[in-house]
Amino acid sequence: DRLLQKFSLRGLLLNQGTLFVAASVLVIAGIAFLWQNHQSTIVDPVEYELTAEKIEVPPPPRWASTDLRDVIIEGDDSNSILDPSLVSRTAAKIQSVGYVERINQIVKSKSGLKIDVQYRYPVGLIELSKITFRSAWKYGDKVAYWPVDRQGVLMPQSLADLEELPKICMLYPANQLPNQLNDDLATWTDINDERVRDAAAIAQYFVNDAKRIGVDRIVTNRRPMDDDGDEPFELWPSNGGNGTIIVWGNAPGKEAAAEAPLEQKLVALEDFIAKNGSLKHVNGLFEKVGGIRVDIRTGAAIVVPKNKVASSDDATHGELRFE
Repeated sequence: DRLLQKFSLRGLLLNQGTLFVAASVLVIAGIAFLWQNHQSTIVDPVEYELTAEKIEVPPPPRWASTDLRDVIIEGDDSNSILDPSLVSRTAAKIQSVGYVERINQIVKSKSGLKIDVQYRYPVGLIELSKITFRSAWKYGDKVAYWPVDRQGVLMPQSLADLEELPKICMLYPANQLPNQLNDDLATWTDINDERVRDAAAIAQYFVNDAKRIGVDRIVTNRRPMDDDGDEPFELWPSNGGNGTIIVWGNAPGKEAAAEAPLEQKLVALEDFIAKNGSLKHVNGLFEKVGGIRVDIRTGAAIVVPKNKVASSDDATHGELRFE
């Protein structure tokens, strides 16, 4: 009651704080109105027009089909650096470009846009063949390869001539079968197979070293839709059973309780290669038994019996075998 008795509408309206807030709101609203309606008379529109020369982006991949700067400018009548919505609209356009993995930063200044993005790049080739599709394959001995990036996103088949990349091999990978071998699947889409994503996460660490180390394939006998299966991923040499097969384990970040992390596995693999040569040759090590299997899941290279491989009593989902 005492507060209400002291309340005065006239006193509130004439209070210094109230007058200050009201004056500030009026000034800001006035500035916004003037800028919105008389922008062209305040500054030179040409000086602040966004052109390709005013956009700074990392060099695109050599196989990129479009220039990212053209994508940003194309189809936009309001390419002004002064436009408050420029950054958000630019981000939306970049996200629609298939070969862009993520946007790190977009900085706007009076000189233009400075954009930092992460491009997609192929890390492995999904093998589609009579080996990976068994009775479902209708192309005889022909083989098709589809590139994927490190997140398991399908990339254009035109990139599949990258012979340095390891092949990703498993039974019925997401049931993706092309109508014709020269047809693209749904590129720039996330393939619906956790095994492919896990294999791609491993393959990214061998993009530049696959040939030196001797990794030709990343193989698993894990069954389709069995995301929690205990079948390990393995690194296979190009000559199959006559080289060294590395038992890798699970994808980085998905290691089992007693499994070594990525860094320890890579060190163990490098130590083994330094002592014995690539997986394909192994300096004649155990050549009389036709190659060996080396388990690095514990962070140390341990030789295991060659015939101790994952098996299945299901004829449809048996082991992958390569000559």
